[in-house]
Amino acid sequence: MKAIDACKVFFGSHIKVAAHRGFESEAVDEETDEPEYDEYHPKATRTLFCGNLESHTSGSLLRDTFRRFGEIVVSRIE
Repeated sequence: MKAIDACKVFFGSHIKVAAHRGFESEAVDEETDEPEYDEYHPKATRTLFCGNLESHTSGSLLRDTFRRFGEIVVSRIE
């Protein structure tokens, strides 16, 4: 709720801010055609795209930055 209290002025204009209560849905169980994969399933994606990098960004800088989130198998800068 601190964020709601802090965001009542936006670029100098007063705005009304309220917590999102969710969406109403008539469907009890929404089914999708997509199967659920856990993080270890062979079809689970683990690719992270980072755009708008500085021209001097190196692969080792990226690896050092993202290493704390998990194993980095391949990094590529194009």
